[in-house]
This record gives sequence, structure tokens and C-alpha cells, in this order.
Amino acid sequence: MPEPRNPRVEDLERAAALHWQAPDVEPLGDWLLRAAEGFTGRANSALPLGDPSLPLAEAVTAAGDWGVLTAVEVDPARRRQSLGLAITAELTAAAADRGARRVLLQVETDNAPACALYSRCGFRDSHRYHYMLAP
Repeated sequence: MPEPRNPRVEDLERAAALHWQAPDVEPLGDWLLRAAEGFTGRANSALPLGDPSLPLAEAVTAAGDWGVLTAVEVDPARRRQSLGLAITAELTAAAADRGARRVLLQVETDNAPACALYSRCGFRDSHRYHYMLAP
């Protein structure tokens, strides 16, 4: 079986945007301005990607072959019991059952145990993002 192509950052960010949606989204040229009353950084940010060439409502419902895992957390009292592995296995299986052929995972880079777990599961780094705040 051939090695899957390395997805572009834009492809990954588009997939993530479909799964961590802000309640208020407004286009600004090729950017998406997102607001969620301060709930999370990703939902309160601008996503500077190219023109989707479709009306936004159609572009959002066109989801592709990506499954996305974000905000996975194990209670500190239950860590080191293989729960992270079980959660990851179940979520990736559920994504595959829904037609996903690939899975995007977002994890904080300073979470070494999670990064090690996901590496053992076959995930690899693609890119990093950060939030820029006004002074």
C-alpha cells in the first residue's frame, strides 16, 4: 500500500475548523473570524485560509475524509491506566465507521505523556500553531 500523502497545513486546519466550531463565525476576505465569548482560544480566533470557492454554509458541510480528535483529557486520578489509549482507539474507530480515512489530532506540545502515547499510536507531527495576542 502506498504511503499516504503528507497533508498540507491548510487541509489540516480546514478539517479542524469543522470540528471545533465557534458559535459566531464571520468571513473577512479569505479569513474566518470566530467568536465564542472567550471559551477557548481556537474558537476565538481568526483562521487565515484561502477562499473556499463555495458559500460558507456549503463549504462547512462538505466535512471530507478526516476524523478530528481535539480536547482529549484523562482525569489526573485515572492517568497511567491505559485510558488515553482506549479513548484514542475508540474515537479513531468511530471516525472510521463514519467514513474517515485519516485522523487529525491536536495535542499540546508540552504534554509529553500524551505526545508519547500518540506517537506510539502512529500519529506524527505535522505543524504547530500559536495564538498571537494584541499588546
